[in-house]
Amino acid sequence: MIAEKYLNQLQRESPDFTRLYAEMQAQQGLDKTLHIAVCGLMNAGKSALLNALTGHLQEEFFETKAVRATKVVQALTHQGITYVDTPGIDVNNEDEEQAWRGLANADIILFAHNLRTGTLEAAEVEFLKALKRRRPDIESCMLVVLTHSESATDQREARLEAIAGILAPLFQTPRILVPTSFSSYRKGVLEQKPALINHSGINDLHKHLKTWIERHPVDIGAVRRARYQQRKIELVAIVDAVVAKRERELATIESKQSQAFKILRGSIQQLAETVRGRIVRCESSDTN
Repeated sequence: MIAEKYLNQLQRESPDFTRLYAEMQAQQGLDKTLHIAVCGLMNAGKSALLNALTGHLQEEFFETKAVRATKVVQALTHQGITYVDTPGIDVNNEDEEQAWRGLANADIILFAHNLRTGTLEAAEVEFLKALKRRRPDIESCMLVVLTHSESATDQREARLEAIAGILAPLFQTPRILVPTSFSSYRKGVLEQKPALINHSGINDLHKHLKTWIERHPVDIGAVRRARYQQRKIELVAIVDAVVAKRERELATIESKQSQAFKILRGSIQQLAETVRGRIVRCESSDTN
């Protein structure tokens, strides 16, 4: 009970402790399948992208709408891989918190940007900076997927170059940019048009994911353990910082109390001396 009390107190005082502790608990319940999570702004094409990757072209599993559709984390295990859809990062705090939960323990992160809207928005850049802070391993596990590429044919190369330029200062190594088109892929599959399928970019994305998986056939567990240990180190650092703060506060209180005791002791001594002095004078007076 005492340990639970202090744990609750830490969670109230430190949002970072609360987040890291929750992420560690979630990681302990993680299954052994590869987890691929997609993130991005609302209407970035995240759900449609996952429907393409999981073969849900006619009857979608991940709901897509022109308005906000994904409000909580959704997951589907398909061919030994768990695909995770997250709410838009620009809707509200609750949706953003849900998105972070979905990304916390993902083995691969797909950052989706709607190429139709042009280059990256300020909200996306700030999110990527936060993602780097929360996931120091992001350099090795994130792909940038550019959706709706069919709507930006004329400006495609210019926009790709602009996006690469924005991302360059944020990461140590160049990010892989994969232009995709769900509508082209869907039409190509349903109408059996290989050219459309190849042009959609979905096969290219599959190849990039396959390459990553082949490079990390037995390393996923090790990577997860390393992530767990890193979080553990951060939690211990937070606890140490809280303890150090408490010790400084205690030292301040003790110092103030010590000073108050000195003043009180001095007052008592002064009072005693004053009383003794008066008693002596009274005795002298009686003697005379």
